[in-house]
Amino acid sequence: MLTSENAKISILAIGLALSLMSCSEKTMYLTPDAKGVLYDAETKQPLRNVSGYISFSPGKSKKDLITTNNRGEFNIHGITYTYYLFRPSKESVGYPAEIYIDFENFKHKTFTYTGLVPESYAYSSNAEMNVGRIDLQPLASSK
Repeated sequence: MLTSENAKISILAIGLALSLMSCSEKTMYLTPDAKGVLYDAETKQPLRNVSGYISFSPGKSKKDLITTNNRGEFNIHGITYTYYLFRPSKESVGYPAEIYIDFENFKHKTFTYTGLVPESYAYSSNAEMNVGRIDLQPLASSK
């Protein structure tokens, strides 16, 4: 027989279980993964096996140092935000639709990828975008 004391304990246990379930870790995907190919704007050749910085935020961080493959291709992981109880708004943790590229002997480039990610991108699952060919201008260039 369920006493009032047992009923209170049962209600507390159910409430605790629901609280713990809502505290599970959730991930919000702020930017998609990106891939593309880097080219020298003057020679029209891919930048093969070269290291530089490519990221979704300005500045040079060791985690953003990448090396292109023998075809000049690169891949970068998107930015995620982990939360537990309340999902933040996209605006409060959002990033501009830009990729920052900084390779030695080339001019810094900011690549805007607006329109490459579908409007339906929900930030609840990861997406991948192909930014295609990106030409970098050599520093010594007269152009």
